[in-house]
Amino acid sequence: MKKYLIVASGFLLIITIYAGCAREMSRTNPFDPQNVTVTGGGGGGSGSDSYTKVMYHFEGADSSTTITDDSGNSHNGAVQLNAQIKTAQKRFGSSSLRLSGPSIPSASAPDIVTIPNSSDLDFGAGDFTIDCWFRLDALTGQQAIFAGNTDHWLAAWFVHSFSGHTDKIFYYASSNGTTWDLFGTSSTAVGSISITANAWHHFAFVRHGNVWTGYIDGQQDYTTTAAGTLIAKSEVKRIGLFGDGSWSLVGYIDEFRISKGIARWTANFTPPTAAY
Repeated sequence: MKKYLIVASGFLLIITIYAGCAREMSRTNPFDPQNVTVTGGGGGGSGSDSYTKVMYHFEGADSSTTITDDSGNSHNGAVQLNAQIKTAQKRFGSSSLRLSGPSIPSASAPDIVTIPNSSDLDFGAGDFTIDCWFRLDALTGQQAIFAGNTDHWLAAWFVHSFSGHTDKIFYYASSNGTTWDLFGTSSTAVGSISITANAWHHFAFVRHGNVWTGYIDGQQDYTTTAAGTLIAKSEVKRIGLFGDGSWSLVGYIDEFRISKGIARWTANFTPPTAAY
């Protein structure tokens, strides 16, 4: 792999060559470090940089319960119940995270991974990106991709059938910690792209200024404009469970990343074709 830096018309062009073929290019104004769109092109994009606060590759031996944060911030994940690394499915590498639900409310504790509490996850009114790959076993119930440890922070979840919507992702955000006041209703904050079972989908939830956008497989799924400061909650965050303790995910998660201070995508893009 070789990288070439070219300055043209006040912009810095970064071209990455893989095996003799240009597979990734980004354009940056070097005088405005926030004015960056990471394309995620042929490789993994800028996978782990100063904006990356959590990076879970979910690599490890089959049935391992060690969730290592490769961002350099030591936000190692903690597993609950039977959440574990499995080699049966993976988007990249040799393994991914297996979550076995249940996908409906249950008295038993569900499989989840928690991210430790940190100010790194307090986004305020700034840009952020949460992205990962997910694969559902079946299109049933309601299954959360991520959320806070309690209700009314930030969340995205799959819904099989609710209020006229079928197999879509719902997007929620709160500034007050008690209601979904920024957005998050059954009739409006819903994606347009249908999810399929037993297939890997790339998911990204991005804030850029006051524009919030959800992407599925690099295509805009949902967008809205909302000013305000996202509530800061001193609690762990969850992968695979909604904030009120319901709607756990049954399937696999890979390449889970949280980035603070950057909107990694602001338009449709080609999903990464390699691990970050």
